[in-house]
Amino acid sequence: MSASSLPLLRRPGFQIAATLSWGVFAVGLLAGLVLGPLGIELAVARAWWQEHLVYVQPYLEGVVAGLIPVLFVLTGRERLSRFGLRLSGLTRSLALSLAFVALRYCESFLRTGDWIAYQSFATEPGFALALWTGAVGVVANGPLEAFLVIWLIAKTDQLLGGTRRVVSGGLILVSVGFGLVHVLSTQDITNALYVGVIFFSLGWIFRYTGNSIGPMLGWTLINGMSLAYLELVFG
Repeated sequence: MSASSLPLLRRPGFQIAATLSWGVFAVGLLAGLVLGPLGIELAVARAWWQEHLVYVQPYLEGVVAGLIPVLFVLTGRERLSRFGLRLSGLTRSLALSLAFVALRYCESFLRTGDWIAYQSFATEPGFALALWTGAVGVVANGPLEAFLVIWLIAKTDQLLGGTRRVVSGGLILVSVGFGLVHVLSTQDITNALYVGVIFFSLGWIFRYTGNSIGPMLGWTLINGMSLAYLELVFG
């Protein structure tokens, strides 16, 4: 069935546009719904956010980055194997992803003297809360964020008509797109290039093996935010 013959809510073009629009406007929309009725000034909200970052960031990340793709998959009853969530290809997916993580750690060590750089949280919750917050934070900033990228690659390829090539149009467009987003959000071209290369590499592993579990684990082990939450769990 061609993409144009699908119901609107299942068309890849609509799903991609809805997901990207939500990612752009969700924070402002949520802030307006909460701050406006309560009469809270933006400066006060920012100060509260910085103070409670460790507690609220995972939930906001989950809502902004992972909510819409997951809803589309569940309501459309799509096969999870389309997005690499399957046992087939798992061994190669894990091996290639862990090899990439090792290369990333070695590159970081040679460049900075640290195996991987990330910033620990200034606030440390109590033991039980640390376990829960850490677990939610790892999932939201690791596998769920990686799933967004995998989902976008698969949906973009579907929109473009599908291909058996490992280096697909979806892989290229999504990797470049995330790099450009990081140029705008961080004003750091070097960081944006790193992000683009990382997502291209992990996306390539997904395309090559047909399995996304390895790339999800790989992103979890090199993303500074997920590492900070891992520290809460095991630190």
